Amino acid sequence: MFYYRDSAGEVEPGFKPVPGVEIDVDGDLLVDATTGTDGLFVLADQGGSFTVTPLGRFGDSQGEMIGAVTPLDATFVSHHRVGIIELSPNQQIAADVTGNGSISSLDAVYVAKYSIQLINRLPVAEATGSVWLYFRCDSYLGTDDHDCTTPIYEHDPLLAPESDDFYALAYGDVNGNWAPAGRAQSFPDGSAEADAAWADYWGVIALAGPRRPYAPIGSTRSGPAPRTSFGTRDSDWEPVPNGRLRRIVISVQEGQSIEALDLTLRYDPRTVEVRGLEVTDLTRDFALTTHDTGSVFRGSAWTVFPLGESGDVLVLTILERPTATETKPLRLEILADEQAFSLEIRGRAPRAAP
Repeated sequence: MFYYRDSAGEVEPGFKPVPGVEIDVDGDLLVDATTGTDGLFVLADQGGSFTVTPLGRFGDSQGEMIGAVTPLDATFVSHHRVGIIELSPNQQIAADVTGNGSISSLDAVYVAKYSIQLINRLPVAEATGSVWLYFRCDSYLGTDDHDCTTPIYEHDPLLAPESDDFYALAYGDVNGNWAPAGRAQSFPDGSAEADAAWADYWGVIALAGPRRPYAPIGSTRSGPAPRTSFGTRDSDWEPVPNGRLRRIVISVQEGQSIEALDLTLRYDPRTVEVRGLEVTDLTRDFALTTHDTGSVFRGSAWTVFPLGESGDVLVLTILERPTATETKPLRLEILADEQAFSLEIRGRAPRAAP
């Protein structure tokens, strides 16, 4: 049993042994073998037909994840969400800690909360019973070159000695720095990765005002309120030599409890240029990441404590270039704690001079 990834060198598969994993061979859900400190397990005198599969890992606790799940992992999730980096398929599995099959800033929220022990379990671990996921790979040659599937080996019958290799993945550990007994491999102080992680970390935990209590997983405090709605308005605009600058305020009503905002704006670069996205006084404690491809602009904003009131949450600044006709409305897609909203920003570009 080996870990799926090594953060040192950013390689897959990893070669770190995963000890303490319980193995079942006869389908009775009882332990027939346990992986040792070298990650190996041995099943002797197994004749006939049988199935080998992992049951679970002894010591499935938050303590052993200290140093493995950190604010850097939350940063990776946010950067993947907006397209700054591309996580490998198995990293995406580790990043989806809500367990809904997709990655959003809400996953970054839960990773950050778990890393500073605001919560004891990730939602996916609450649902599955473990922070660990196991799989077998008939071929695992790299991050995007593998054939991984359900962790089951069928021997029907076993005619000769066989080696059954499994891999383990800990949800929330996106960069793959987990190590046995919590001895996670950290980035060196002063590195670009460490600086980015701690910048986001302090941006999240240096909060103003009273701390709001966190509702346990499974409670009714999950996601935006049923009547949540978003709207936009122009706070100001000014003429510039090549067009008009617009500051578009995005506000929310009944937005109490929101912790994650994902924004996607698709636009025509011939008529529109995105100049930036900013937080407001209400969202000043949100960590903000943006990425612009030249025709698609994405923003990821999240915090470890939820919004306490309605109001302005983000300010989008765009440049509208002169055109001969009115520009088409812009479509702004928003995810609030993974709940989808769609807004229309009507074009107000000035006509081109004759």
